Amino acid sequence: MLWDRRFGWLVFTYEDVAAGLKDPRLSARRPSAEDPIPRVLQPIAADVRELRSRQGKWLLCADPPRHTRLRGLIGTAFSPRIVERLRLHVQNVVDVLLDRAAKARRLDVIADLAYPLPATIIAELLGVPSIDLDQFKAWSDDIAGSFTLAPETMRRANAALRDLTAYVAGLVAEHRLKPGDTLLDDLLSQSASDALDEEELLAQCVMLLFAGHETTTNLIGNGALALLRNPDQMARLQTRPDLIESAVEELLRFDSPTQATFRSVAEDFELRGQHLRRGEPVLLMLGSANRDPKQFAEPDTLDFMRRDNRHLAFSHGPHFCLGAALARLEGQIALGTLVRRFPNLSLTETDLQWRPNVFLRGLAALPVSV
Repeated sequence: MLWDRRFGWLVFTYEDVAAGLKDPRLSARRPSAEDPIPRVLQPIAADVRELRSRQGKWLLCADPPRHTRLRGLIGTAFSPRIVERLRLHVQNVVDVLLDRAAKARRLDVIADLAYPLPATIIAELLGVPSIDLDQFKAWSDDIAGSFTLAPETMRRANAALRDLTAYVAGLVAEHRLKPGDTLLDDLLSQSASDALDEEELLAQCVMLLFAGHETTTNLIGNGALALLRNPDQMARLQTRPDLIESAVEELLRFDSPTQATFRSVAEDFELRGQHLRRGEPVLLMLGSANRDPKQFAEPDTLDFMRRDNRHLAFSHGPHFCLGAALARLEGQIALGTLVRRFPNLSLTETDLQWRPNVFLRGLAALPVSV
């Protein structure tokens, strides 16, 4: 581990990251509007106050007992049993998207598959009309900039989160007047003693809309690129489609969609000879942990036959990804169908651009011929 002036303590090894994800001395609580602002953001403190306050209400930015309560109210909708009911629908969405690619004889894996699939599914679950998906993507792209700590992207993230929250408030008002059969309606129908208050409801719906597609978009995009750069593994998957589950787990390990997760020191303690003080920021480097040679043999090799693949791409412990089952299902169907339908898939560009983000690793575009 080491100290970085901008981001705080950086923790790299599998052992330390896995332990840190479960350690109550490391808080998942994000800074709120009332907390001291990082030096790099002090010149724009007023511009990002709302962003910090709203993100601080998200489930993934909470500690127990608040985290336990919020997860209990939301989590049942994303259980593996419930998610499995979506299998045929996810397959249908993928088939429609790839039918368009087959007709055009080209495909941008990001714009034409990796983004629209999970965005469509999470939008449907929350009752977002498909006509609004383009606007939703623009907001989401800007909100992702909140993880960069760059002043301009933080300003855009502040505005986008404010606009998306207002949009969700409108959806909530509509569903209160005319209930439907969506996750949003389930949340609204909770008994008064259990229900989310208005701010909690808006915050969790915004978080689900954002996080419900961002990680999966990167999983599918990064996974497709890894397949293209490792033709032996692509060929193995084409001849052994039954390997798709282990293939997706290996792709999650190999090029993790989320590279780091934030914690802050809740109480002073020692780690690897370093004294961590209360309030100091900590980044647990998931991507690094997933390439740790002490945990994974030949970690830089993509191997769909890898055994005991206990990667940390979906985190670990209390904050294990709420939507992991859905992301896995979407990734398996999207990538499995992609290599089956287009056996001659190939890159059309080699100069690929990655979105500039410390936490979220994803391509801006991935053009391929089909």
